[in-house]
Amino acid sequence: FSHFYFTSPRHLVPGHGMPGDISIYSLGEGELNYVAPGSILSLYRAKVSSDGNVLVFRSNHETYTRLTADEQADECKGFVVDTTAPDCRALFRYEDSTNSLECLSCLPGGVTTNSVGETNAAAALSEDGETVAFVTPERLLPEDINNAEDVYEWRNGALQLITDGETAYTSTGIGTTPRVYGMDPSGENIFFTVVQPGLTGYEQDRVANLYDARIGGGFPRPTET
Repeated sequence: FSHFYFTSPRHLVPGHGMPGDISIYSLGEGELNYVAPGSILSLYRAKVSSDGNVLVFRSNHETYTRLTADEQADECKGFVVDTTAPDCRALFRYEDSTNSLECLSCLPGGVTTNSVGETNAAAALSEDGETVAFVTPERLLPEDINNAEDVYEWRNGALQLITDGETAYTSTGIGTTPRVYGMDPSGENIFFTVVQPGLTGYEQDRVANLYDARIGGGFPRPTET
């Protein structure tokens, strides 16, 4: 109970936020910090590290102010009232000890045009807050060429693909796109489902399978004969 994260319409930290607008705040070690603009749903299914220092959360439809300086497509910057407009919610990591906020699902040095994951499976977080797994169709790395959702890992500031970034998924059917289900406390095991025959070379039934991407584990893909 060293840290407490909450939203409030009150202007609690001078110089941050707008009076009457909802903001996210942290209360840690007796100090109140402003985190970001938000909504009443900003902390829905948010993740917190075991020491309370790291918060991982998604921006919401109601968040009409950009949370960081990362560029987003023009259609993503306004208050979403058109149900046909793109869902451009992003995943953010806040570190209370440095009062810093980083967009994990934003395209580095580019313009973000896609939303991160599903509401019920936005991200998984390790106990120390240094590893985050999430799903996004955004091409965050050059080897991601399928223009479809993939599982990414953010670990100590470095991004890498967990899925292959090549397999194209169908848009219909249950469990056809990747989904993160959890992570062990150390962050060395990431559990996810995906329909991806080329991931290990054994899955050919076009049905989603459960995988464990683990550091120091795994096995080589079988060679074609």
